[in-house]
Amino acid sequence: MSLFSPNKNLHCGSKKGATMGQKKIYSTPKLFDAESDPTKDWYVYYSYRNPFTGRMKRFRVKKGLDKHTLISDRIRNAKRIIKELTDDLDSGFNPFNNYVQPVNCYASSLVHSEENWENCLNDFVLLKKSEGLEEDSLKAYNSKIKKFCSYLIEKDIYKNHVSLFTYEKATQFMFWLQENGCKAKKTLREYRYFLSRSSDYLRKRRLITENVFDLLPSYKGVPTKPTLFSDGQLKKIKAYCLENDRQLWTICQFVLYCFFRPNKEVRLMRVGQIDWINGLLWSNETTSKNDKKQAVVIPQHFLEWLTKEGYQLANPDDYMFTITGKPGEVPIGKNYIQKHFKKIRKTYAINTYLYALKHTGNRKLKDMNIDLLDIMKQN
Repeated sequence: MSLFSPNKNLHCGSKKGATMGQKKIYSTPKLFDAESDPTKDWYVYYSYRNPFTGRMKRFRVKKGLDKHTLISDRIRNAKRIIKELTDDLDSGFNPFNNYVQPVNCYASSLVHSEENWENCLNDFVLLKKSEGLEEDSLKAYNSKIKKFCSYLIEKDIYKNHVSLFTYEKATQFMFWLQENGCKAKKTLREYRYFLSRSSDYLRKRRLITENVFDLLPSYKGVPTKPTLFSDGQLKKIKAYCLENDRQLWTICQFVLYCFFRPNKEVRLMRVGQIDWINGLLWSNETTSKNDKKQAVVIPQHFLEWLTKEGYQLANPDDYMFTITGKPGEVPIGKNYIQKHFKKIRKTYAINTYLYALKHTGNRKLKDMNIDLLDIMKQN
């Protein structure tokens, strides 16, 4: 077989649409000239991926090439055929189903694929687990996978390749969530976030070409101001803790005065994060929300409280808060703070959560005309 090297332009077509970021959809049309023998059959050939098997299938096009006895006439006719085929293929021509866009044609063949949503989402979660994602977040992700797959099963697209999932289907899924009880904007926003981030992962793997979940609405609710603690409530909390749970009052003060988040920054705080000489509390890069190392000034009365409670004498490597109420090697669990603070909320009918102490502290600084940045020192 010869590719008729004297006429290179016979084998050059536009490569637009020849690949779709996954696998080649079709090959560029070329001429078979039977080694320039006009007594034999000549034809233009190209290959196109079969939408049912996923394999490339070769096609031959003659369109009267054999009617010409002169080589020059055959070459001229072959140029015309190659140009027409190339233009058609670039425009979406599909020999299996005329004028279907190549990406859709390719995707429509990928039914009952191993690269379906369930498998790909589980791969994504395993990746996040290897990156150190917390167990509660992993559970939340798995619950969303289960719900999303329930929708795919109901619509009979459970085993389809991920590239088949369109923006229309993504929109229908969000409506389906609302019809099945997930009406809160926060919940819808969480589903959108998870599926959007996982789609970014699939796009990096070149399994999809577009993140359709990024096109969905943000589902942002009307911002509400956090419920702050009143001075009277703060006095009741302090009195209760001094009598029943001194460690909890220490935790509350870190949130109120130092603006540390209770779930990770306070719960996993180590004694060594406190600079006793300069009266500073350093954040831990592994637990802070912005992954930065920052220092905040500890108010003098709180620093005196910490010294009085004996924290200054503890091992710097110990966790500040343990189930024994003293610094140690094992920190308190994830539910410890909320569980203990819940008793106070019930006792005094307080309709807000411990995290609101952070907002309360910020508001008090603002009322005192003190800028939060003035009391923070960044490394």
